Amino acid sequence: MSHVTFPNRNGQGITMAAIVHFPPHFDEHKQYPAVVVSHPGGGVKEQTAGLYARKLAEHGLVTIAYRDLDEEDPNEIAA
Repeated sequence: MSHVTFPNRNGQGITMAAIVHFPPHFDEHKQYPAVVVSHPGGGVKEQTAGLYARKLAEHGLVTIAYRDLDEEDPNEIAA
């Protein structure tokens, strides 16, 4: 699991926070299928999206679950 941030390229200055999940025995020299997991309205990446992301990673996919960071605290990334 790895925490990352990246700019949203929508031109509004939004920073995205994400958690990347890797399959067991991940080898950075191999290629893996990947999927972006988005939470439903009102959810957060650590709940529904995070649960599905972890489960998919257990089955061999690299997954990323994300959200935009609050403008009030651009450094916050919840685990």
